[in-house]
Amino acid sequence: MFRRSVGVCRSLRAVVCAFTFTLSFVSCGGGGNGTAAPTSPTSPSAPTVSSVTVAAPDSSAKPGDSSQFTATAVMSNNTTQTVTNQATWQSSAASVATVSSTGFVTAVTAGEVDIRATFQSVMGSAHVTVRVPTPVTFTVCGTVKEQGTTIGLSDATVIAKGTA
Repeated sequence: MFRRSVGVCRSLRAVVCAFTFTLSFVSCGGGGNGTAAPTSPTSPSAPTVSSVTVAAPDSSAKPGDSSQFTATAVMSNNTTQTVTNQATWQSSAASVATVSSTGFVTAVTAGEVDIRATFQSVMGSAHVTVRVPTPVTFTVCGTVKEQGTTIGLSDATVIAKGTA
């Protein structure tokens, strides 16, 4: 809407004319009736999960070992959120290692396994190798001593076979 008002001022010494313009703007809602259309406030969208990272205390274990794994979600706004207890956990080979609903992993037997955590349809995983320890054999060569006697390594040559 545009309005114009005109004011004329006169004085004995000079004639001064002044124009005053008043502008008013009215938003139309598309209906053409001069009323503004209602608008809803826009709110920022909630961040979504971009990726899930699964952290293992160690990438290898032996049968019987247990450890707590953790799941962390990386959000679309670059923040992180620990989701260990909200994630769904799964073992790719339950015969090698099992995982509880809270990410507690127990190694069962030798093999390779992926421990997976899924949060809001996004999955992450950690690879674990379960190894059965190889027995180590020691052969001591040196002077025969009485049974039960402790000898130092400087007194004998030790030959080791296998891995610890």
